[in-house]
Amino acid sequence: MIHPQDFSEEDIGDLKQDIIDDFKDEVGTSAGVTSIFFQAFGQKEPGPEDIEFEHLWGEEYITETVLGKTFRISCESFFQECTRRDQLSSRRRRITAPSM
Repeated sequence: MIHPQDFSEEDIGDLKQDIIDDFKDEVGTSAGVTSIFFQAFGQKEPGPEDIEFEHLWGEEYITETVLGKTFRISCESFFQECTRRDQLSSRRRRITAPSM
């Protein structure tokens, strides 16, 4: 996310390419970076903001499998895996649930 007030379109294009180049090298791969999105905010305006993310490189979403179900997670989503305690609680409920 940047504030583009002081950037020309060419500057923003150069910045995007620099970001891609920096994360596609060994540093990005060793950190596990699999995708890059870009979002630029202008001056605040009254009313709801719906600023799109621009996909620059890599995967457009990640997938996560939780308790046998696979989820596609976009960059705009909030996703939090269950903690170990939550997983144990879920298993306990399955084990102690009455059979039908």
